[in-house]
Parts: sequence; structure tokens; C-alpha cells
Amino acid sequence: MPRTAPRIASTVGLLALAAVLAWAAGCEDPPPPLPPNQYPYASTPIPSIASYIGETVTVRLSEHFTDPEGDALAYSATSSDTEVVTVTVTGSEMDVVPEGKGEATITVKAADAEGLEADHEVSVAVGNRPPTLVDSIPSLERYIGQVAAFYLPDHFQDLDGDAVTFEATSSDETILTAELNEEDTLVLEATGRGTAQILVWATDSDSASSYQEVPALVTPIPEWRLLEFVYEAAGGGDWTRSDNWGTDADLDTWYGIEVDNEGNVVAITLSDNNLVGRIAPQLGALEYLERLDLESNALSGELPVSISTQPLTELRISGNADLTAELGDDFRDLRDLEAFMAGGTEVCAPNTSVFAGWLERIPERRVKVCDPVEPGAYLVQVVQSLEDTAAVPLVADKMATLRVFVTSEYSTHETIPPAKAYLYANGEELGSIDIPANEESIPTYIDEGLSELSGNVDISADFIQPGLEMYIQVDPEGTLDEELGVAKRIPEEDYIEYTVYQLSTFELTIIPFLWEDDPDSAILDYVAEMAEDEEEDARLHATFDLLPMDKLDVDAFKATESSSNCAHTLLGETNAIRLSDGGDGYYQGQMSGRVTCAAGVAWLNHKASFSVPYGVTIAHELGHNLNLRHAPCNDPADPDPSFPQEDGSIGNYGWSFRVDSVRDKDDYYDVMGYCSPNWISGYFFDKAARYRRSRGSMYMPPSSSPVQSLLLWGGLDEEGRPYLRPSFVMELTSELPHSDGDHQLVGQAEDGEILFALSFDMPEVADLPGKASVFTYALPVEGAWAATLAKITLVGPGGVATLDQDSDAAMTIARAGKDGPIHAFWDGWRESVPERPQLVLLRSSGIPGPEEWAR
Repeated sequence: MPRTAPRIASTVGLLALAAVLAWAAGCEDPPPPLPPNQYPYASTPIPSIASYIGETVTVRLSEHFTDPEGDALAYSATSSDTEVVTVTVTGSEMDVVPEGKGEATITVKAADAEGLEADHEVSVAVGNRPPTLVDSIPSLERYIGQVAAFYLPDHFQDLDGDAVTFEATSSDETILTAELNEEDTLVLEATGRGTAQILVWATDSDSASSYQEVPALVTPIPEWRLLEFVYEAAGGGDWTRSDNWGTDADLDTWYGIEVDNEGNVVAITLSDNNLVGRIAPQLGALEYLERLDLESNALSGELPVSISTQPLTELRISGNADLTAELGDDFRDLRDLEAFMAGGTEVCAPNTSVFAGWLERIPERRVKVCDPVEPGAYLVQVVQSLEDTAAVPLVADKMATLRVFVTSEYSTHETIPPAKAYLYANGEELGSIDIPANEESIPTYIDEGLSELSGNVDISADFIQPGLEMYIQVDPEGTLDEELGVAKRIPEEDYIEYTVYQLSTFELTIIPFLWEDDPDSAILDYVAEMAEDEEEDARLHATFDLLPMDKLDVDAFKATESSSNCAHTLLGETNAIRLSDGGDGYYQGQMSGRVTCAAGVAWLNHKASFSVPYGVTIAHELGHNLNLRHAPCNDPADPDPSFPQEDGSIGNYGWSFRVDSVRDKDDYYDVMGYCSPNWISGYFFDKAARYRRSRGSMYMPPSSSPVQSLLLWGGLDEEGRPYLRPSFVMELTSELPHSDGDHQLVGQAEDGEILFALSFDMPEVADLPGKASVFTYALPVEGAWAATLAKITLVGPGGVATLDQDSDAAMTIARAGKDGPIHAFWDGWRESVPERPQLVLLRSSGIPGPEEWAR
């Protein structure tokens, strides 16, 4: 119900009052009182307003407010958020002006003349509009190869002023590709025959979007038009002959054009016709072109990649000096080529085996390589470096193989020519060697992994001498076409120089061990066979072929029994035999049958090792003797940190003179690792050769004559705990530690007097597990030890080991006489061996007894 309130007299009210007073003067009764003034009110709610930026909404407020007395009303309005909407009122009309997207509330007030007011709230929502397509992109009809571009902001606009991003996709990229550049230009390229739909999306910053589908039809460019592109790009107006080009005449009447029965262009022959300019890329759209001959013109620029899509059988572009291209993989799609002639141009093929294989299948070809390879040659005995022949030495007086790598600047069917090598030593000519021709085509690259791509000939050991150098004369008869770019001399100047080491004979004594519990006598035959023909026995091939030596001299030691079949123990016993034998060469113990602890063990920088009778293991352990650590393959212990190949492969190409075949640098692994197949790296061959050249003199003193010595031996177990084997007094070559270390070997008298003390680091023994190590020393005896030596102690970081007369470690060594070879190492105390009375038995329970000193 309308509210009432006290009223202030209006003009009408005053007149009424005057009339009443006049009446009252003449009448006795007063008039009735006037009704109070009432508030205006919103008679009809204003609906919520939804609009967009740029769209003003006008509301007639008089249609929504009422005054009960019919008084005139004054209107006003305010916005809760002027960034979303502003409002103005003129008379009874309210204009709502959207300013920004969002929501706001407008409060409207209506007041009568006496100030009574009514208010009303109106909700306003300013919405977001998606981008609007203001100009449709037309449907397309294009020829293959044509491009259309559309600046998308001209076609889509955002009426709210938002930033717009665009996307475009093609329903079939093989027909029409769609790409957007940074300037929002849509680039459409016709790539193949057919129909496609391009979908273009426009999206504003509030993710509202709109789109248009653009249909496209792509048809091949008419062949006459493609030929016009060729004509225009190659200066057709100045051609020597251009009959009917650019006319309506049938294409088969155009000069140099040949068509098939369907009228398709299958051949273009414009050789020696004054073509100047470039080859139009549209030429590649001639779908049926089989033969293209543009030889002997003045074409320049890039050879278009587009021609690689054609069914070409002949491509002839020779004699265009400024025509360039480095052929990409696309050209290898020309699988039907029977002729590819590009001589006298700058068109070249990558110098890879893949491209070489592709070119070699083309019967008629003349294509040069992009990066011609300098020819090369080297002498190889086991492994060699083409880049630096001085890095891998040769062994003097040992046969080598000469490999000559002849290359051509062009892919050709000409076969590898004969050559002649001239060898010199210290400036004096040693002689010349003929390298026969090869039936393989001259390659454009060097592939050391293929023996058939090099000229190979064996070089007598007499030529391999210190100071060796050589050069190669290629094609001495001059039969090759000079345009092929085959070098006539290798190297072009000077000589190929070699490092040649003169090494002594590699002397190796092999000790056949028989395990006392289960002897396998096969080892006796194995060792005898190795000694009989050391360089040809298969078990020694790896040793003679892979390690640096020119001669291998193997001696078979007497059969030796042992109570142990553990490689660690047998290594110590091998060295004991070496010291008792007094030899200056290398000693290796071997055992067949069941061997435990390891297949082989060896001291680094030493002359003793142990191995099962398997060729690679024999060479591996001897390599350790030559101061070679492990190659890093299959996680060996203590690999050489400087080994150049992380996977343990050999790194340089190897050569087997036994079968005249290559050992691939990536597929073969160094014999000092734990992977197979095996060869040796240039790095380790060089290191071993330098070691042998110095004969290990830096570390290995020359052998002396055997003297009465104390055999001191023992080691560390896998946990690093020290142990000692029973000591013996016997005739031995002296061998003492090289330097001081963290282990001490001390001999004492009963009263504690120190008779001897040796400080040393445990020797490095390759192929032992954990912290295990083995040592064997021969200490020359001094006068009073026989009567006074009571205890031997080994002290180190891992603990203490002690031997004395009461030690429970009895052992017997059997020798053939006082100074003869050792025949057995037996655990326990042996009083006699009736069946072998000639043996002298040396016994020890820890410390040699009085009778042992008296021998």
C-alpha cells in the first residue's frame, strides 16, 4: 500500500484552502481534511538487461514507475561498476551503455516534487561475442604447385575488441597444405590432385570461437603451362631453337618434346640449345617425364628437388658449369634411373656408402661427390690408423699387408687400377711392390671395412724395418680418364712414414699343471703342440697375431703336479717355477679340466701368468704381463681410464693376415676386455709395443743367477685379509718388491730380533675377485737365518698373518735334484715318493726346518 507522510502545501492546495475558508465564513460546519501525499513506486519491474559492448539499451522509466497522486516524477540512476556499464538519464529515458564484459547492478530512483522517492535495481550482464566472419574466404580452384594467401584479420573481426588467434587445418595434406605465418596470413599450397576442406578457426581471448570451411579443388597444371614455366625460367626467347613453344600447336610439335599415345610429355631434349637461367621447379610436375636432356647449356642455380618425384630413366645435365646441388635423400627415390650424367656441373652426391650404393646401381653415371676423399694407403700387421699411421707402430721383420685406397671424384664403372708401392728405409730404397688391379668399381669414398674396396698385397718381412717410408704410384700406365679425379700419387707429396720397433723374440715357457685330485693329461698334449709349432698352433694365434712380436719361441716345461686347481694359487706356483728355473722370458702356467677361482690371472708389468688353454685367455693374460689393464667392456675390474672407446671396441680397423679379412672397428672388441669377438685396439697395441721395446726395464730388473733364497709367498683373500703360504729355502733367482708400501713382511728370531723386513704394496693382479692379490718373492738368505729364523709375519691394513714352526700349514715341493726343475706342489708333509726316487722333497710347516737349511 502506498506510504503517506505530512505534506507541504502546494499551489493547488492553497487555492483549495482559500475556498474552504471562504465557505467557512458563510457556513457553520468546516470542510473535510485533505489526504496525505503518498510515495511513488515501481509499478512494473525493469527486466534484467543483457547486452554487448557497443550496443546501448534505452529504458523508458515512466513505464515502470507510478505516483499515486499523478505527480510528475524526476529520475536518476547509478551503476555499481562503471567499468562494466555506465548509465545516463534524460527526462524519463535511461540509456544503459556497456563498457566492458561482466556484470553490474543499476539502481534507479524516482522522486516526486515533495522528495518522496522510490528505487529499483536492475541487473545488467555484458556478454562476450565470438569473432565474426565479416568476409568469407572464397572456395578455391588451384593447379598443383600454386599458392593462395589470405590475411585472416580481414576475414574475421572481434566486435568486442579482443585479441584473436587463428588455426587452420587441411583435411588432406597430400592435396592442399595449410600453414599460418606470424602475420596471421594463411598460406595454402596445392600439392596433389583432388579435393580438400580447409577449416579455419578464429578464437578470442575468452576462448569463444567461430570458423569457416573452405572447399578446395586441386587439378594438375596443364602440361603446356608447365613447359611455359620451363621456357620462361631458361631464357626461351634466346634459345637456338624453340619451334612452336608457347603456341596452341600440339605439344609433340614443340621443339625437343616427345609425347606418348595419351599425349603426355615423356621426354624433353634441349641439349646444346643456349638455355640460360635456371631449371623451373614446375618441371617436376610433369608426371610422365622419363627422359630429360639439358646437357651443354648455361643453366645455373639449384637442380630442383621436384624432379626426384618423376619416373625418370635418364637425367642428363652435364656441361652446365654453374648448375649446383647437393643431392638429398629425395633423389634416391629415382630408382629407375639408367643414366645420370652430371659431369661438368657443381651437382654432387653426399660421400656416404648409402649414396654410393644408389649410384652404383645406375649403369651410365657421372656424378661427383660433394666432399672428395683424399686417397690413402697403409701397412697393417694387426691394426692400423688411416688418419695417423705413426700412431700404431709396426714390428720389424714381421710380414705386413699393404692396403691402397684409390678414390674417384665421380661415381664410375671404371675398376680399381693397378698401383706400385716404393719402399724406403732411412732414405735408401728397399724395393718396389706391384699392387694388382681390382675388379670392383673405383669408389668415391674410403671404406676400410670392405677389403674388396682396397688394393691389397702382402709385404715381405724384409721390408719392414726401422725408418720405413713409402709412396704409391696409382695407375702407372695412365689408363684412367683424368676427369675422374683419381690421384696419381699417394701421398701427393713426400712419403708415408711409419714407426717400426725392433723387438726381441718373445720367449714363453708354458707349464702344464696337473691337479692332484683329478689330473687331466690333455694339457700335456696341448702344451707339447704349442711348443712344436708356436706360430701356427691355433691356441697361440691370438698371442702371435694380436700382441707385438715378430717371433714367438715357446718352451714346454715338465708336467707339474699341484694340490690346487685354483688359478690364484697356480699363479704363485708358476712364478715360483720361474724363479727356480732362472729364465729371462715369460712363464705361463696352464691347466685343463676343472679350474676354479678364475679362467686366468696375471700380474701387471710382470713375467708370470696363469691361463686355461684357450687362445684368447692366453693372450689376455700375457697382455696384462705387458702392462695392459682391462678394456672397458662387460664391466671388468680396474679398466684403463684412458682407453679411447667407451664400449671397449678396437677403434681402428684390424686386419687378419691369416684369412686376408678386415676386423671392423665397431664390431670387434679389444682382447683385454670381456666382450667378443676379439681383436686388439691400436691404443693397446701401441702401448704394449712401447712396453716391449723398453723390455719393461723401467720396472723389471734383469734376471740374476739362482742363489739360496727364502721363498716368501702369500696374498690377500677377497675381503683383503692377508695370508701366508709355508716358506721354503731353495735355489731361486732373486725377486724383491719394487717399492715401499702399506704391507710389511717381517722375519724375526725367537727373541724378537728382526732378521729382515720388506715393505711393499700388494702387486696388481688382474682378473682376481674383490680385494684379492698374490705375491711371490725370493729373498737371498743371509748367514745366521738358518739358526735364528723363528717367525714370519705379514702385516697390512686388512690384518696380520703369521708363520712359525708350529703353524698348521705343512707343504711339500718336489724338485728333480737340488737345483733341478720343480715337479710338484703338494699340500701336507710328504716323507717320500717311492715311485719317483729321483725327486728331492722340500718340506715346510711354515718355517723351513734345520734339515732344509742344510741342503
